[in-house]
Amino acid sequence: MPISPWTDDISHSFIAHADRFEPGRAEQIAVIAALAGPLGGGLAIDLCAGTGDLSGRLLADNPHCTVVATDVSKPMLERLHARLGAYADRLVPEHADLADRTWRRRPQAPIAVVSMLAVHLLDDAQKQELYRDLFELLAPGGRVVMADLVAPADQQGRALAARTWDAWVAEHAGADAHRRFRELQWNPFEFPGPEHQPAALTEHLRWLDEAGFGDVDVYWMLAGHAVFGGRKGAVSPSTP
Repeated sequence: MPISPWTDDISHSFIAHADRFEPGRAEQIAVIAALAGPLGGGLAIDLCAGTGDLSGRLLADNPHCTVVATDVSKPMLERLHARLGAYADRLVPEHADLADRTWRRRPQAPIAVVSMLAVHLLDDAQKQELYRDLFELLAPGGRVVMADLVAPADQQGRALAARTWDAWVAEHAGADAHRRFRELQWNPFEFPGPEHQPAALTEHLRWLDEAGFGDVDVYWMLAGHAVFGGRKGAVSPSTP
C-alpha cells in the first residue's frame, strides 16, 4: 500500500518550503552524515530522499561511495537528479514507495541506510517491519540513522513541540515565510492530519532494539524532530 496519498502538489510545496520550514534541517543533515560515515567505497541508501539534500551531503563527504536515493515522488526525483548531476556516476535515483518491501531486497548490502521525515508516514506495524527488514538488509557493522517526527508523550509536550516549531520558523525564516507556514498548516503538532502517524521516540528505540540493532541511541532533537538509529553487529541475534 502507498505510504500516504502523496501528490505532486505536496511535492512542489515541499520543494519550495522545506529548507525554511523544517527546524534545524542543516543540523539534522550534518548529524546523519557524520553518523552514517565514513562510507569508503560502499553503498548507502537514502529513503524518501526528496530533493537530495542528504544524498548530496553523503556523496560530497564520501568521494568513493554510491548512494541509492529512493522516493515515491517523480517531481522529487527529477529535482534530485538535476541538482546532483555532478555525482551522476555514483548516484542511483530510484522510484520506490517506502512501504513496498520490494526495494528492500538487493544484491549488495548497504553499509548505511538513512532517511529524513519519512518513517512517520508508516503505521506502527509498518515501522517495526521496516526496522526488521533494514537489519537483514544492512552489512555487518552497518548503521541505520533516521530523522523523523516523533510523538510527544502527552498534550503538554505536543503543545510545546508545536510552539517551538512555530517560533523556530518565525525566527529563522522571516515574517513572510512564517505567514506562509501558518497558511499551509505545515505544523502537524498544531494541525494534525491523517497522513502523519508519528510514534514516540521511546517506541522507535525499542523497535530498533527488538529488530536486533545495537548501540541504539538518539543523537539530536528539536521541536518534535529527532535523529536516532543503531548499528548492526557482526553477528545477528539468535531467533527463538
